Amino acid sequence: MKGFRFLIVFLLVVIVVSGCSKSSEEAREKGKSDHWKAEYIITHGEDAESYMILFNLSFTDPSQVVYDMSYDITSEGIGPQLSGSSSSSDKSGKTSTLINNTISTSISMYRLPEEGKKITITIKWNGDKQEEIILIP
Repeated sequence: MKGFRFLIVFLLVVIVVSGCSKSSEEAREKGKSDHWKAEYIITHGEDAESYMILFNLSFTDPSQVVYDMSYDITSEGIGPQLSGSSSSSDKSGKTSTLINNTISTSISMYRLPEEGKKITITIKWNGDKQEEIILIP
């Protein structure tokens, strides 16, 4: 009987906690290029009309150090969404500008990329290298 009561209380706690979440995931897209992988997550924001976009970009080539990089994210129908850059203060090229080879950022938006329209992530690093990752939600 004690086990049954515990189970009921546990289930109620799980239901209440999961119901109190302020954001719920809408979509998750992943893509990769020769040297990078990207994850693009869309969740509902705190109000019903806004969305939060979380973006993770990871460098996948352990033989290189990223000492300078920039990225731009654009969506068909919306245009530029997010951009950023990071540079190491060590100009010798031996110190990475990325922590654990990853950069993460987020932005709040009121308009989402349309389904079926491509999201283009352009990454430039170390002065002369560039790759694109295409995501299609």
